[in-house]
Amino acid sequence: MYDIDSDAAHGVAPQVVAGFGGPTTLYIEFSSVSAVGTPPAPVAGNVVTAVRLLSPSPITGRTIYEFTLAHPVKLSAYYLTNGVRLVVDLTY
Repeated sequence: MYDIDSDAAHGVAPQVVAGFGGPTTLYIEFSSVSAVGTPPAPVAGNVVTAVRLLSPSPITGRTIYEFTLAHPVKLSAYYLTNGVRLVVDLTY
């Protein structure tokens, strides 16, 4: 889950693109959002085994995270709280 401050006062969600680079690599890309700090380490034993902020971003104006997965998953995503909280659901 991502809390997104960009335009939060207006309830505007940034553009987000998510996709797989391979069976065990997921990328989530945000437009017009700045990353703050280093992503926390995933909890051991879960499907996500590593998270990395691609810095510098390979695409100007984009904030991109790379997720390493223990196994292939299905992806679904949706917003909560007027577009400022992104929920990413990874299921087998």
